[in-house]
Amino acid sequence: GPFGRRHRQVRLQTPGTQGAAQTAANDWLRRSIGLFETWHWSQPPDAALELGDVVTLDAFDRTGIIQVVSGFTMPLDPGDMMTVQAHAQIVGALE
Repeated sequence: GPFGRRHRQVRLQTPGTQGAAQTAANDWLRRSIGLFETWHWSQPPDAALELGDVVTLDAFDRTGIIQVVSGFTMPLDPGDMMTVQAHAQIVGALE
């Protein structure tokens, strides 16, 4: 995954065969490490913004782009702009 080696137990609705269990596990893994969409932008400083905040963007003829804040830089001069980085998993990209 994106943060090193991790183990997880996934509970399924009782797959009937080993093949069905393997297929379900492969599908879950594919979704969990799927494609990510990343956005970067500049904005006026916002001291209330925190890592993990969910934001909705409207940009480039798209509306309702939901992203999770994954990083930002806060300027020392209040007149400067802060930069924000965010990402979201693209649901359905690997279906």
